[in-house]
Amino acid sequence: MSIEEVLVDTPTTRRLKEKPKRDYYFALQAEEVEALRQAGLPPASVLCFAAIRTAIRVTGDEWAVVPRRTFDLFDLPTDWWRLNVRRLEAAGFIECDRSPGKLRRYRLPKS
Repeated sequence: MSIEEVLVDTPTTRRLKEKPKRDYYFALQAEEVEALRQAGLPPASVLCFAAIRTAIRVTGDEWAVVPRRTFDLFDLPTDWWRLNVRRLEAAGFIECDRSPGKLRRYRLPKS
């Protein structure tokens, strides 16, 4: 027996579909941008770092998960994200926790 999915159209789902998307801002300090540039990282890695840095600032926690909506903003393959995370890790700008069965968490290395 299979389960058939049915789309339910309610006032709430209609309102959510019509809700305008909010702007999403990334913020980096000038020193961070300069350090990334000095490390020779490509602009894609800088954008990736900005997303991770913003997630850390927003949560206020040591470790942060980058929200799904952030990934959706990029509209790029997952391989793009993974490549740039590896570049940032190799350059020492971030640390990544890859626990099996969990979302990847990121943090800035302790100075």
